[in-house]
Amino acid sequence: MSNNVRFYLNRTLSNGKRAILLRVRINKKPFEYQTGHAILPELWDNATNRPIKKKSVIEPFKDGNPNIDIELKNISTRLDNLTRLVKQELLASSIKDEIIDFKVLRESLNESFKKVKNSAKAERESKNKTLNEFVIKFIKGIENGTITYSTRGNVKKYSPGTIKGYKEWKTQFDLFQKATNKEYDFGDIDMEFYRRYCNYFLKKNYTTNSLGKQIKHLKAIMKRSLEKYHDNKEFLNKEFQTPSEEVESIYLTESELTRFYNYDLSDRPHLERDRDVFLIGCYTALRFSDFSRIRPEHISSIDGVDYLEIATTKTKDKVIVPIRPELKSILKKYSYKIPKTYEQKVNKSIKLIAKELKINEIETITGTIGGVSITKEYARYELIKTHTARRTGATLMYDAKIAPLDIMKITGHKKLESLLRYIKVTKKETAKKLSTNEFFTGPKLRAV
Repeated sequence: MSNNVRFYLNRTLSNGKRAILLRVRINKKPFEYQTGHAILPELWDNATNRPIKKKSVIEPFKDGNPNIDIELKNISTRLDNLTRLVKQELLASSIKDEIIDFKVLRESLNESFKKVKNSAKAERESKNKTLNEFVIKFIKGIENGTITYSTRGNVKKYSPGTIKGYKEWKTQFDLFQKATNKEYDFGDIDMEFYRRYCNYFLKKNYTTNSLGKQIKHLKAIMKRSLEKYHDNKEFLNKEFQTPSEEVESIYLTESELTRFYNYDLSDRPHLERDRDVFLIGCYTALRFSDFSRIRPEHISSIDGVDYLEIATTKTKDKVIVPIRPELKSILKKYSYKIPKTYEQKVNKSIKLIAKELKINEIETITGTIGGVSITKEYARYELIKTHTARRTGATLMYDAKIAPLDIMKITGHKKLESLLRYIKVTKKETAKKLSTNEFFTGPKLRAV
């Protein structure tokens, strides 16, 4: 009777890993047993029949899975335990001088080896939380404030904008499940799912960044529920990417802003209100969620100069913005209490106003839609929306030679790189500004 227990890589799974199979010959007959574990073939050592231990080989895989070394050790331990259990059964059978029954051996291994695994599974099942159930609980928790997050040592509640993003993601995830006629659970989130999920949104002609938001929220949900509700780390695979691309967007020039401000809309109060709300965003470079809730208590005065002080909804950080004359005039019109309106209404109104103002120069925009790079021409008024106000404010501050670090204190950006993505100065404008630099004017030529 041979008791040379060996392990082999068996079938390839959808995530690129290969199942680990136990094989041993007993009385000249092969006995095989699925270990329930899988591994990338690059991390398997055929000589030792165990996962590779060389740190130099393992290190590159940590980008996609920071805990890969721990997982490999756990697999090795499980394989060692399996080997010991098989040899114990073989020895007991030999002592009794009995022919071992493969069915009995398999049941014994199942009982011993899978006990821990089944126990962990039962514990998770006892919590009664599938992926969809967890999503419902999570969104409810961030809405009522019982679920928070930590950043830089501070515990914070999720902002209304973030909560809205998760709720919109859930709507799309539910539609995806309905379209594929399948309710997905934690264990289903692998690379095969990723490709199916991406293709679904590409067929709906989602832009790259819209698709990226769907992936971003799903990964956040998987990370939040990891360990407590599941142990699936496929979403950490470096190929499980969150796609993104920098999309061209416009800002209003100081001249265009003046035309907006001076345009008489007194006969159309609803347009005047939406125009004024939009201009407040341009003069403060704040998000709509912040400048739309300005109240008298947000106004302060230091040495005779008026300032707007407000804690941003997204980060809760306080920003202090000097109030320029046009902004002061608008705020006084509404007694420093911004009239209630909705972002969608403002978007519609300012496009109409910009069209009437003949802000219709052609802009060429290139972006990826449905996985295809598309270049289209738009009249400028078609591209204006509430977020244009924030970009306008940041860009005009930069044009006015305000230091980027000072602009960041107003916009609330934490990284210079993030701010610079908001500053929309065209290449022609940059070239015009640089043309007066002494490098380009050159030295004065002397007569020979």
